[in-house]
Amino acid sequence: MTTWTQEEFEAMCLADDEIDEEFNLTLGEIDDSREHDAEVLDGQLDFRDLHAKMYQRAYNSRYYEQHREELNRRCRERYAANREAERERSRSWRENNAEYSSLWQKAYYEQHREDIRRKKREYYLAHREEILVKRKSRR
Repeated sequence: MTTWTQEEFEAMCLADDEIDEEFNLTLGEIDDSREHDAEVLDGQLDFRDLHAKMYQRAYNSRYYEQHREELNRRCRERYAANREAERERSRSWRENNAEYSSLWQKAYYEQHREDIRRKKREYYLAHREEILVKRKSRR
């Protein structure tokens, strides 16, 4: 096991922070990366394994199409059964991580400020009459 001196460890932490600040991928880049990774992995399989993988994928797709209603019904039932527990878990997490959550929200807003403003403006222009009626009714 390698042991690091304090100076080496600090240098690595600074380098990691610098990389984290500069390294941002868009959703398109992430999707492209996943597709590339899948192609590389498929290329490493021999014919028999690749055939089995493709067959399993096709089977899963057919199964889902044939049992869509049943699977959706099960998901709805599971959601209904666990709804309150999930709400409580989420509320508890937000309370325990309020500072982290607010920092994350601020960072997200800073990163997507222009998109948020554009979408709000588009929504306002599309629903202008309704918004003005609501504002008048509140007064």
